Amino acid sequence: MGRSGHPARWAGTTPMCPPGAVRRWPGPLLLLAWLWRWLWLPTGLLLAATGAAQAATYTSASTPYSWVDPGGHAKIGHNTSPYKFTSAGCGSAPPTLDDAISGLIPIGFSFVFGGSTYTQLRVQTNGRVQFNNTTCGYGTDGIGPPQTYPYGYPDAAMNTTMKVFGVDLDPTNLVDVPDYPSAASKTNCTSIAHCFVSVGLSGSAPNRQFVITWNQVPEWVSASKTSGSFSVQVILNEDGSFVYQYGQVVHGGTGTAQVGWQLSTGDYQVLSFGAATEPPANTAIIFYIPKPVAQYWFEEGAWVADGSGQVRDSDFGGWHGTARGRAQASADGYVCRAADIPLNTSAGEVDAVATGIGLSNPALNLLGTGTIAFWVRTNGAWSGSGVLAAQWLDATTVNNQWFHLTRQASGALSFVVTDSTGTVRSVSTPALSFAAGSWQHVAVTWNFNGQPGTDQDRITITVNGSTTTAASFTSSGTLVTSLGVLVLGDNPSGLASGSGSVNSADALFDEVQVFNYELSLTQLQARKLLTHGCGDTAIDHFELQSTGWSGLSCTPSEVTVLACADSSHPCTAPYTQGFVATLSASGAATRWLAAGDATVIVGAGQTTATKRFYMNAGSATLSASAATAANPARCNSGSGSCVWTSADSGFFFDVPNHVSAVVQTVAVRAVRKSNNSNDCVPAFASVSKPLNLRCSYGNPGSGTLPVQVGGVALNSSNNATAACDATGQTVTLAFNASGVASTTVAYADVGQLQLTGSYTGTATADDTGLTMTGSDSFIAAPQSLSVTGVSAGPIRAGSSFSATVSARNAAGAVTPNFAREAAPESVTLGWLRIQPTGSGSVTGSFSGSLGTFSGGSATTGNLAWSEVGRGDLVARLSSNSYLGSGLGAFGSSAALGALYCANEGGTCTLPVGTTATVYYGNNSSYAARTGVSGSLACSNAVFGDPLYGVVK
Repeated sequence: MGRSGHPARWAGTTPMCPPGAVRRWPGPLLLLAWLWRWLWLPTGLLLAATGAAQAATYTSASTPYSWVDPGGHAKIGHNTSPYKFTSAGCGSAPPTLDDAISGLIPIGFSFVFGGSTYTQLRVQTNGRVQFNNTTCGYGTDGIGPPQTYPYGYPDAAMNTTMKVFGVDLDPTNLVDVPDYPSAASKTNCTSIAHCFVSVGLSGSAPNRQFVITWNQVPEWVSASKTSGSFSVQVILNEDGSFVYQYGQVVHGGTGTAQVGWQLSTGDYQVLSFGAATEPPANTAIIFYIPKPVAQYWFEEGAWVADGSGQVRDSDFGGWHGTARGRAQASADGYVCRAADIPLNTSAGEVDAVATGIGLSNPALNLLGTGTIAFWVRTNGAWSGSGVLAAQWLDATTVNNQWFHLTRQASGALSFVVTDSTGTVRSVSTPALSFAAGSWQHVAVTWNFNGQPGTDQDRITITVNGSTTTAASFTSSGTLVTSLGVLVLGDNPSGLASGSGSVNSADALFDEVQVFNYELSLTQLQARKLLTHGCGDTAIDHFELQSTGWSGLSCTPSEVTVLACADSSHPCTAPYTQGFVATLSASGAATRWLAAGDATVIVGAGQTTATKRFYMNAGSATLSASAATAANPARCNSGSGSCVWTSADSGFFFDVPNHVSAVVQTVAVRAVRKSNNSNDCVPAFASVSKPLNLRCSYGNPGSGTLPVQVGGVALNSSNNATAACDATGQTVTLAFNASGVASTTVAYADVGQLQLTGSYTGTATADDTGLTMTGSDSFIAAPQSLSVTGVSAGPIRAGSSFSATVSARNAAGAVTPNFAREAAPESVTLGWLRIQPTGSGSVTGSFSGSLGTFSGGSATTGNLAWSEVGRGDLVARLSSNSYLGSGLGAFGSSAALGALYCANEGGTCTLPVGTTATVYYGNNSSYAARTGVSGSLACSNAVFGDPLYGVVK
């Protein structure tokens, strides 16, 4: 109803109640997958909705039209239940519904609109949905022609509202008000059965939708006339997006509808539609908070050069990047941390971050439109004497097919791209002057939109959200399809246009965001203001690890550096964000490798790194430090000391990780420092020497069986059933002319052991005063898991039954140290149906778990299978890699001595002449192939997938 149509009623006061919702900039939101399927549609399917005004929070795009049938929804009338229209502050009073507003209507889920959460709303008849806003008023300002409408955005009375079609819609029907609006010109809204406003909830969490429908509602034209018919919908999606749908749009008046939304007078959007003035029929528009395809916060502690995936996509999209050259994470970020790109001026040297974003990747839809925004802090001034041009962004892979952003020596920024028609497009800002060490926000956009008309395409550069420099042009193409991954901070190809450079950025970068949309200036301003919490870069302490804490002066020694996130020692909570540590040695002269470099880098996602060094004969205390480490370094030597001992002579030997009770052949080298160089030479040649050999337990820290060397048990009594001790045994080894002796090593239990050898010279051997030592650690793993003691059948389906699982060595003996490790190894049980196998047979469900291991065995009585038939109870080492050795173990109730063969992706190779059944699976689900000989690929393609999404 119009103000001029009812002047007497206009004399009253129309209440305006702006909402109290707190305005805040949106943080990064993870939108649901279905939304992105619409947003990444080819541009040919998109409705051209352009001309967004002041849009900061939401971006709009065309989406497929899919009318929601409102037949089962709740209608809103003057006397309907559960919801009805009222006249509070409105231009009409029910049963006339020309200008009316509903009471509060529950949405059915929590809907986030502009950062505030709402669980209820109001519907205003004139095409509006209102959150915490009771403004109603009249629907027409002036009858015209053209007819005009009040409350046009921006309007302080319209905060937190949506306007699907802002005209004077009038759902008053003839059943409620006969002869409305006049006997001579009755409304075509004959009854609420077909002409109505309704609301309804559909779907299930987290994909619910709340739908508000105006169905075949006419428009108030004058006090004596309504005309036209409008069927429009607002759909609120549970993920926070919303959709406007336009079915039948038949105008009766002479005005033009406003379409948009408003959170505040500074944060709103009014859409225009090119040559059309309103949305065409059978179209839809989706509104969503712009979400980057990827963003890089550089929160990692450190990167290793060329360590794939260490530069994390902070948006969890999985587009992780790689540091190249000397690019490194830095604590001096704009928000938290940053990417530090050092200076280089060589076309053959690349110091950069190669993001995971391939600009030509069709899955990312970046060729048509896009935005890259970031903070940058240059180490030098932007302009002035001695300033060099610098490449900030680059994705070029083919000469003359450009994509790069370059800071010129003048301080100007140049953005150059080549489109798919082969035309080079460029835009440059005026010369800019910013001081060294100051943070500036920069964004580039490109828009190849295919719209008709001249100069509809453009590329832009925006600095600090205030100044945009644009180049508009007409193109029938997109970005050229040869583009590679987006590289930050350097020129990866060595190719450069006349406006490009091969120089690196010599700068810090932070908060890099990549969108497959062209963001508006106000949206860029919003992104510029975003912040977030910082990642955890706190390290409790470093732990230095070595197998023996001793070495020789004539050959490099090696120490492993581990960062620990808590105070545990040995460390059970490794820090995984990456770090740079500096090693030091106090005592005997130490030379780190590479020469002069005492740093060690552990990349994000890794836990340890090794450092090699030479140490003169003597001892030195080793340590590691970093600014983020709260406590002094600790070490894994038996005493906890960090003292490294180096000698001019000693023994080298390497006992490989192996299956328990499998005899290993080991070469023992006796070496010494050369008399006239730092090289190692044989210490013994063509002679037999008595060595004292000792064994000790590492993990678990004690045991009951000894290591045997050359068949000799290394304890004072040479007893194969007694534990290692500090005395050990003397074993004579025959060294050849090269100073190498061969012997055997065996251990019948499991765990990590250390083997130490020493020799003390004698007068008889004419080597009085000579002392030589050497040590090595190794892991012995179980060969198999036996499954015995299964309850005798028959067993009722679903009833409990028992079994015992034992870890066994290659000789079939139980290994008592199994599951006594510092972090105890465990076993997972599963079930394989053997019979029935006929059509319609089902797997059923298996349940149960083992009790605590003792003496290498564990028993359970809680196993159950829900089905009938015959099956195999199987057991598998839960870690698939005993103490990280890569050695697994498997067992089966149907086959004593069943052996672990390979992990998923590997190949199971059977001994020659063997025919076997091969199981494939994990946890409680397995598949089998019978009659296998030779080799078989362990893959879902061969076996089917018995447990989706779990590594077998």
